[in-house]
Amino acid sequence: MQNLLEALAGPTWEAVRCGLEPLLRQDDPGLWEVLAEGCWVWPDGEIEVSGRSRIHRLQGDPGLRRAIALYALCRSGRMRRSTCLDLRGCGPEAIREVLPWLPAVEEITWDLNDAPADLSVLAGLERLRALKLAGCGALKDLDGLAGLPALSTLRLAGCGALRHLGGLGGLPALSSIWLEGCGALRHLGGLAGLGRLSALRLEGCGALVSAEAVAGLAGLRSLRLSGGDALESLALPVGGGLERVSAEDCGALRRVAGADLPGLEELMLRGCGRLREIRVERAPRLGSLHINGCDPELALAGVLRIVGSVRAFGVDWPVLARAPELLRGLPNLEWLSVSGGEAMQDTGWLAGLASLRGLRLEECGAADFSGIGGLARLYSLWLAGCHRLEHLDALRGLAELREVVIEDCPALTDIGGLGGDREPFYRVALRSCAALADLGPLEGNEVVSLEVIGCPSVAGIAPPDILARC
Repeated sequence: MQNLLEALAGPTWEAVRCGLEPLLRQDDPGLWEVLAEGCWVWPDGEIEVSGRSRIHRLQGDPGLRRAIALYALCRSGRMRRSTCLDLRGCGPEAIREVLPWLPAVEEITWDLNDAPADLSVLAGLERLRALKLAGCGALKDLDGLAGLPALSTLRLAGCGALRHLGGLGGLPALSSIWLEGCGALRHLGGLAGLGRLSALRLEGCGALVSAEAVAGLAGLRSLRLSGGDALESLALPVGGGLERVSAEDCGALRRVAGADLPGLEELMLRGCGRLREIRVERAPRLGSLHINGCDPELALAGVLRIVGSVRAFGVDWPVLARAPELLRGLPNLEWLSVSGGEAMQDTGWLAGLASLRGLRLEECGAADFSGIGGLARLYSLWLAGCHRLEHLDALRGLAELREVVIEDCPALTDIGGLGGDREPFYRVALRSCAALADLGPLEGNEVVSLEVIGCPSVAGIAPPDILARC
């Protein structure tokens, strides 16, 4: 490779062009096409990327060809103002040659292809703000990132060997961290001292047993965890900054705590099958609370303390059935999602939800849906897995209803509740309703979007005037 790079040592673009042309003269159409396909860089319009190259005709492995193209562009001076660089396909040695010629680079995307890599090659990039690394399977630590004073966004994917975050302490500007596939990460101790960190996202962190460091992140605004199968407790940082918290599919999580969270707007705890305690003393701005998939024996005292301001609420029927007062404590409720309602007998419990605009019922065992008819302001209705639903008569008087989705309701035969003189439907979707045969009730009504899937009895016989209006 060094011999090839020496051929590109000319200080001007014309010299670089002359240095490369002998390498491309056999069958390749020209230098510009080779570089366009090979570099994937956007140097402020100086060079336009196109997909017409025949770079595959240049002998050598793809990484080498890419390195040649990048080096040529850098030495030409055409990339002195480049701020975004894609290094996928380049090895560390090629990058060592390239980066000194890119003093203004602010964002780098680099695929390590699960090969050992020394991140210290990035040292000296004082303007680098965003670093996205993929294929980090061999990356065991982040020590090489020290010395990047402007780095604010870090995203690592496929970092299955990463065991700690100790190398992040020397990144004073770091505000956003996103780690994917970090299956060996056991604790978050390396986050201590990151006063500007506002967003933390961890996915596939199956070995994580301690998240104590999160409680000390006073500037954190958004926290997202998923796949934390070993994490049993989550303590949230105290203060006014935290706005959104999401923990999904954390099968071992038993407790979520946070004393005073005046800025919290969204709390999503989904698929945490062992979660039994939510201990938040105060969250006056909480607008969205979802606890679907939690332990049916979830302690409700902690939930009742924080639901007063909630406008969107998701819960399983076994939890709701234990405490009907939950709904009475939601005077501002606009959107409600209830799942796991196989034991539900009717929908009378919906009475009194005068402000409700959206309702979703999943796996509902009720045969009587007349309770829906009292929701005068209902705009959107989604019924899924309601195996005893036979008709939609309860919807006749809902003048504001604009969206209806009926899914996996095999006993449904009559959609007459959608007929009559009413405003246009924005969306009607009928999916996997095997017994449904007649769309006639929709005649005379305008439907902006009509979707009929998995309803074999209506296939090909929908009234033409209905379809023409969709």
